[in-house]
Amino acid sequence: MNGMKERLSEGYWSLTVRLGYTKLNKGQKADKHKIVVNQDGKILKRAWEWKIKYNYTNRAIVERLSKAGLKINERKLSQTFRNPFYCSKIVCSFLPGQVIDVKHEILIKPEVFFKVLDILKGRFEKSRHSTAISRQMPLKRFVSCAECGNSTTGYLQKQKKHLLL
Repeated sequence: MNGMKERLSEGYWSLTVRLGYTKLNKGQKADKHKIVVNQDGKILKRAWEWKIKYNYTNRAIVERLSKAGLKINERKLSQTFRNPFYCSKIVCSFLPGQVIDVKHEILIKPEVFFKVLDILKGRFEKSRHSTAISRQMPLKRFVSCAECGNSTTGYLQKQKKHLLL
């Protein structure tokens, strides 16, 4: 275990390679491995591009990847989008709280990785509906009841177009 932790902390990936990568020089020490992007990785790279450029759903991306020759399910795609290994970073339970630069071929740039993460978290673009309501009721969740302490709710009464809190 100590040797594995040491290699990981140096940036050498000694565990199973991720989808889209191939490990060359198998059977040698981790620092002698060469991890390269394979054909599946080149296809998988398109998934990040589609998410950023067109904001396709994961289901639509899975269908497109399948047509291109890469079989992956929605859950695995979601995990892949969130895995920093693809932007050449290690986050591993063996090294809690550490982010280490990996010495393997990069599939996507870190900016692309974080942009897709923002899209997945819903911070990238808010819907028109939520921003319109927040402009009309800016204190909606910040005002609380003096008696019970619960936050207030608000809604727009559609028929009379009144704002009620």
